[in-house]
Amino acid sequence: MVFTAPHDITHMNTLATAFVGIIPVPVPFPMGHLSAACDLLLDISCPVTKGHTINYELNIFMEPSVMLLNTRANVEFRLVDQNNEIIVCIDVPFNIVPANSTITQLRNNSKSFFYLIPKNDLQVGTL
Repeated sequence: MVFTAPHDITHMNTLATAFVGIIPVPVPFPMGHLSAACDLLLDISCPVTKGHTINYELNIFMEPSVMLLNTRANVEFRLVDQNNEIIVCIDVPFNIVPANSTITQLRNNSKSFFYLIPKNDLQVGTL
């Protein structure tokens, strides 16, 4: 994801919340070591001055034990600054599918933007 720093940034964290179910229930999505957003920047590092272009890359791998197959969810990813103010927010729809699903099957059966497949078989995705 590429964006412009809206102000001087000394530190950034990645926060995420999953919204799961027919009536979406917010569930905090633990980011672990991926919460250190400054470690996920390409071609630049923190601190970042206002107006600089920031290229942020987040690769997520899911353990099969934490996934509920055939589940749809939206995950809201937020980058927050040193004052915990939101810099960027993106809402990503996910389908969690069995590892033996083919990309053709997925495209034909869903309008989802992103697919989660157990890491033993494929990389999940990149923001």
